[in-house]
Amino acid sequence: MKNIIKILLLILVCFTFCSCTQKVKHDNDLISIINDRKIFKVGINDGSKPFAYRNEKGELIGFDVELIKEISKKIFGTDKIVEFHYLTPSNRILSLNSNEVDVVISTMTINQERLRIVDFSKPYFQTGQAILVPKNSNIRSGKDLANKTIGIVLGTTASSNIKYISPTVNIKGFRNYKFAFDELQKGNIDAISTDDVILQGIVSDYPDYKILQDRYSTEFYGIALRKDIASQTLKQEINSALTELERKGKLLKIEKKYDINYRR
Repeated sequence: MKNIIKILLLILVCFTFCSCTQKVKHDNDLISIINDRKIFKVGINDGSKPFAYRNEKGELIGFDVELIKEISKKIFGTDKIVEFHYLTPSNRILSLNSNEVDVVISTMTINQERLRIVDFSKPYFQTGQAILVPKNSNIRSGKDLANKTIGIVLGTTASSNIKYISPTVNIKGFRNYKFAFDELQKGNIDAISTDDVILQGIVSDYPDYKILQDRYSTEFYGIALRKDIASQTLKQEINSALTELERKGKLLKIEKKYDINYRR
């Protein structure tokens, strides 16, 4: 009888321990948290055509928008739980690490500096830094930027790259691409520099501007996550979803829809 009681107590202890372990895992795992709240909080920049922008009806569309919805379908079975939070390049890392959002998909370049403070999915797009000028500009290449003023968006990789192109260029920072382009239209700056695919989105609306031929970097976009244990399962699932979307041709299909065939 005593042995039976001991066995029952042991079973009870094991059951309690296992239940607690499962609860800890459930509470700390970001996928479980998202499933419980039924909201997938995604940070995005809605001023980066063709990746995320507003159409004539004010609806949010673009490559990043469709991609994260497809990923949500793969992981959570639906894209209806995606809740977009509109961020700028300068506040997207802060918003991620302060738990305002679960992930950031925002034409965000993977680099060593950022990898020290955030984690990234596998790359989903490749591009390169370029320069945008009016068609009548006498700037033909980066060498012609000496003592000129170029606009960049704060929080991007453009400023560090541009100094290698022209050490004497004057750099003016802006909150977003719209503000930078407004200043270019007014003649207050001479050029804009950022990723070529974003500049292509501007040129598609404003044909009086052109992108110079040279590319000054190789940039890989990734989906940013927090550097914590809770995000690791979500990162694995995102990578798995990206692999499947690429294998089935879905990534290429979305690229063609937005005329951004820049994968190499």
